[in-house]
Amino acid sequence: MGAKFKFALAATVAVVAISTAYFVFRWTSPDAEFSRGLNYVSGEGVSQDYAKAVYWWQKAAAQGYAKAQFDLGVLYHNGWGGAQDDTKAAYWTQKAADQGNVDAEVGLGSLYYNGQGVPLGATEADSISKPYYNGMGVLQDNTKAAYWFQKASDQGDATAEDALGGLYYNGQGVSQDYAKAAYWYQKAADQGNADAEDNLGNLYIVGQGVSQDYAKAAYWTQKAADQGDVNAEDDLGNLYDTGNGEPEDLTKAAYWYQKAADQGDVDAEVDLGNLYNDQNEGSGTTVAEQAVKDDTKAAFWYQKAVAQGDSLAEDALGGLYATGQGVPLDQVKAYMLLDLAVSHEPQGLNLSGDRDRVASTMTPDEIAAAQKLASEAPSQAEKPACLNWRLQN
Repeated sequence: MGAKFKFALAATVAVVAISTAYFVFRWTSPDAEFSRGLNYVSGEGVSQDYAKAVYWWQKAAAQGYAKAQFDLGVLYHNGWGGAQDDTKAAYWTQKAADQGNVDAEVGLGSLYYNGQGVPLGATEADSISKPYYNGMGVLQDNTKAAYWFQKASDQGDATAEDALGGLYYNGQGVSQDYAKAAYWYQKAADQGNADAEDNLGNLYIVGQGVSQDYAKAAYWTQKAADQGDVNAEDDLGNLYDTGNGEPEDLTKAAYWYQKAADQGDVDAEVDLGNLYNDQNEGSGTTVAEQAVKDDTKAAFWYQKAVAQGDSLAEDALGGLYATGQGVPLDQVKAYMLLDLAVSHEPQGLNLSGDRDRVASTMTPDEIAAAQKLASEAPSQAEKPACLNWRLQN
């Protein structure tokens, strides 16, 4: 075999080896595995298949690829591609957060805030003796939530800034500090975070951490409401309802309350009911109040809120049944609702007087029937607050 032929053969073998290595790298590198997972999530070039996305992201995550680790946590958190599993979500989110992935820092803060990924009844000792890979997620821990939200806030993440502001406002995991709450809400609001805009508006309403300023409250609340933030829509309705920061306008108040109520916001449902029912406003003799007064609509929206277990709505609707306003006169239903209101009332709110006044007009049998109905009413489970997680790409 000639020297030239041997050289050509060796060169060919080298090219084939390099091409093969490139092909293997292209399809087995963590970046490529992550991209394939994204394709299966988006359905780009393949049929959408979250289970296959889990497969490819699992491979990339095992090689320390932070984006894959976080997105794998998102899939487990939402139950996409398999059973919902916050224990695995916590494990992979922690892996990504330890590499400084900002979305993972926010997600891990959320898990700690809500105490997700831990069986009910777990103890602190369990979390020490049984780490993530032995089947534990994270126990509720506001201090750790604050730590991770701070890490993400230091990278300028608006969601984390808003969450950190909330922790400072409530004194959860950090010392209560309204000025710091305002600082972080402002940082997030300046990036267009709707929840922070509304929270900042609320601080201006009450003058906590900032000087009271209804004009600024209206400005920030309006910005959040324009983004469809349900709490802001209700808050803006309240500003128009009371004439604080905006000229009093009950038509606009009804508009914004309605926007929020149509999304199932229980506070807005109650506020809209109160707007239509002026019994809590006194005589309701102003032209504006008479223009919007509608006991039938009030009863409708109170009923919506009652279905969510709201004590103020139960009390108000009970009052309508007791007087026959907007609904048929029915003392038994009135007592039932007022009794439920007493059992659901927040600390410091005494609603028993309304129930007792109705009871004074009823027979013992009627009261017993109403109490039976109240005892059979379904209980309302409280839903934990949770930050929305977003996939990276």
